[in-house]
This record gives sequence, structure tokens and C-alpha cells, in this order.
Amino acid sequence: FSEFEERVRQAVSKHQHPTEKLKAGIEAYYAIMDEIDNSVLLLYRESQSLDAAGRRMIMRREEDIRRIFEEILAEGAQMDLFKIEDPKLFAHDILVLGHVWGLKRWTLRKHLGLGDFTRFQTALVLSGILSK
Repeated sequence: FSEFEERVRQAVSKHQHPTEKLKAGIEAYYAIMDEIDNSVLLLYRESQSLDAAGRRMIMRREEDIRRIFEEILAEGAQMDLFKIEDPKLFAHDILVLGHVWGLKRWTLRKHLGLGDFTRFQTALVLSGILSK
């Protein structure tokens, strides 16, 4: 999981503008979700069978990645680029949208690839936050 966080951070660090950081972060995160799609499904199904330490570790790692998006969203809001009331909640939404690929890949892949999925989800995210 720390490797995933590092990959998202690396993708984001190549950009200065919050919108471009957000796009790069989403693309990197969704690519990771594609690579580990079976694990995403397994984690959703079996996380309750993990011991408390295992669940805490997974939650901590997810929070680390969520924080990357929260920071980008807060930066964009501070610069009046993003109109957003709760960057933390919206960052969670971005993660959950990425999980959809792993959870519903069996049907999504019938009519679109990861690139289109990422493009559509990124457009959805941006349409909800970009200041006019």
C-alpha cells in the first residue's frame, strides 16, 4: 500500500496547477485500482475477517492516499479554482469512484476501458468542483 501512495505522489508532483495535480492523481490511482482489481474486490468482501490490526493498517493506508487528494482539493479551493465545502469528503468520493472499477469491472469492461472510465470519472469530479 505504501507503494501505491508513492506512485500517486510521484504522479502529482510532476504538476504545479491543482487541476493538473488532481487529474494526474486520479489517473495514477485508478491505474492502481486496475492493477489490483481482484484485491479491491477481496478487501471489500473479506476486510471484516481481518484482525483489528490488519483493518487499521488498511484504513491508515487508504487515509494516506485520501490525504493526497484532500490536500490538492484544499489547495485548489484556497486559490479559488475549486468550489468545494469539504475537501476531505470529496477526496473520499474520488477514492470510492476508483473502487468502482475494481468492484464492477466485470460489467464496466464490456463497454469501456480504463482510459475512458478514468476520463469520464475525472470529468465528473471536475464538473462538481471547478469554479466558473
